[in-house]
Amino acid sequence: MKDIIIIGATGLVGNTLLNILEKNEFEINNLILVGNKNIGNIIKFQKKDYKIISLESSLQLNLINPIIIFCTQTFVVKQNYQKYLNKFPNCYVIDNSSYFRQTYSIIIPPLNFHLLQNQHIISNPNCVTAGLMMMLYPINKNDKITKIRITSFQSVSGSGHLGQKQLISEQNMNYSNKIYKKQIYNNVIPEIGEIMNDITEEEQKIIYESKKILNNQEIDIYATCVRIPVMSCHSISLEFKTVNNISIDEIKQILVNVKTIKITEELPDYNLIVNTPDIIITRLRKHNNSVFAFISFDNLYRGAAYNVYEIIKLLL
Repeated sequence: MKDIIIIGATGLVGNTLLNILEKNEFEINNLILVGNKNIGNIIKFQKKDYKIISLESSLQLNLINPIIIFCTQTFVVKQNYQKYLNKFPNCYVIDNSSYFRQTYSIIIPPLNFHLLQNQHIISNPNCVTAGLMMMLYPINKNDKITKIRITSFQSVSGSGHLGQKQLISEQNMNYSNKIYKKQIYNNVIPEIGEIMNDITEEEQKIIYESKKILNNQEIDIYATCVRIPVMSCHSISLEFKTVNNISIDEIKQILVNVKTIKITEELPDYNLIVNTPDIIITRLRKHNNSVFAFISFDNLYRGAAYNVYEIIKLLL
């Protein structure tokens, strides 16, 4: 058993991680839940009550080589990760933000856990990248990918509680809780993050991370990211090409061995996908040597928290 500190335990990703750990009856020695606005609140986990404490209080504890999990924004990681490394020199830090993605390997356990080696800082991928790579990484190992085009359709849960709050408020004709530049209810917003040189922050993340995980800086990849008025789950409209013009049958043979991937002729249903690690691939087809597919998954579960859960399991 291991000591685990979850920073941002009351956020959407932190809460999803707790649900996964509880569902899988994960044995933990000491569980420390760190928050900011909810200090003193009680969270029930595995039939026990846990009080939310401050980050500063967690740094006063005597723990043995804990696993530190940041389910927070980038600035929180930047300001505080070194404090934990100083306090617990042999700890592992798992970061759900983008802070370490350029300096450390981006780990998706079913695909590239071998890259971890002696690395004690572990970077979790962007949620869209996580779902996308679960399909493309094993294909790329068999037939090198040369081109990727995606359009992502991303639910408001990708913006945390505030994104969900805006959608719910606007459904009830209250337009005062705005974090997006436009109304999200009954609307789509083809801009996630600030735009620089005609590309958004989210699109930059997906392009950079995909090239890094596939270990190929020459891939011709481009993305368009769209915020949609859905509470949870993301989808990706995908086109890609390979060197040897891979067939649909070959793709199916490769992906049949990838746990949690399901290729189907049925249309995706977010109500069935939510709170599962499943990646649903439908509309799989070819046209003019390009492969096309539509991918759907729970961004909080498969795209973030489940990846952390798989990392923790392997660390132990």
